[in-house]
Amino acid sequence: MVFQQTTDRPAPEFRDLPPVIWIGGGSGAGKSTVSRALAYRFDLAWYRIDAWGYAHRDRLIAKGKLHADAAAETHDQRWLTPSVENLVDRFAEGSVHGFPLILEDLRAMPTDIAVIVEGPQLFPELVAPYLPDPGWGLWLLPTPEFRRAALASRWNASRSTSDAERVQEKLLARNDLLDARVRSEATAHGLRVVEVDGARDLPTMIDHAADLLAHPLANAPRARTGRQRRALRRSENDSMITNVRAWLADIGPTGPPDPLLLPFACECDRLGCTAEVERTPADHEALRAADRRITAPDHAVPADEPRAAP
Repeated sequence: MVFQQTTDRPAPEFRDLPPVIWIGGGSGAGKSTVSRALAYRFDLAWYRIDAWGYAHRDRLIAKGKLHADAAAETHDQRWLTPSVENLVDRFAEGSVHGFPLILEDLRAMPTDIAVIVEGPQLFPELVAPYLPDPGWGLWLLPTPEFRRAALASRWNASRSTSDAERVQEKLLARNDLLDARVRSEATAHGLRVVEVDGARDLPTMIDHAADLLAHPLANAPRARTGRQRRALRRSENDSMITNVRAWLADIGPTGPPDPLLLPFACECDRLGCTAEVERTPADHEALRAADRRITAPDHAVPADEPRAAP
């Protein structure tokens, strides 16, 4: 993946941005799980950068920031051929080029509800100018042992290549180097890093993150009505499925087993709802075609419930 050479970086500009809580860090640290849980608990918007990956790629190509042939790379060219150092450079460069698109997306969101933005692309150097104070950011970094265990059962890029084991080792080595960069940048900017080694179980880890982010969570504007909450979760579900469909097209026949079950947020009107519902992409399409919501069974209203067969 070759980016056009540029030194452009977005100038810090808070105008028209909603309040943002930033959660970055290393792959396999539990960032998505923690950030999603906090967004649901406090009725905030949740922006997972990886759910916008293919849309951002296409926008970078359209803006002339990314060579169009990047989308045509084989998975061996993308993951197996490059050295570990080149994989690090590609990821870091992609994060720099993608950050202005994150800001564009945030500026398109309502400013009266805070957003938790999460992703490994959030290098402290990029985020620091957008923090009202250091307490609005948090970086989770896994130990190598924890990461290896966490990623062992996860379907990842290595499985779409001709040498999955070698690519997996390259990605683990790449991520260790990226973690070192995050740790160095966070230290330089006085930002908080949490080491994730499995000593805390998941509920404890979520509560620990909530404690560390207590000030922004207490002061962040949130959805105040069921309608607002429903709109947030529906939008997030639709963004996820759009990216998943692009991902399935990209990986082709090497994809995960069918049926692919995805964790959709419950789209009910209950403030503070943390329920998730496993559905397939086809389920999502059918529900949207019928103008019905995705809801947990005990959260459905009559319009959301399956209709009886005639």
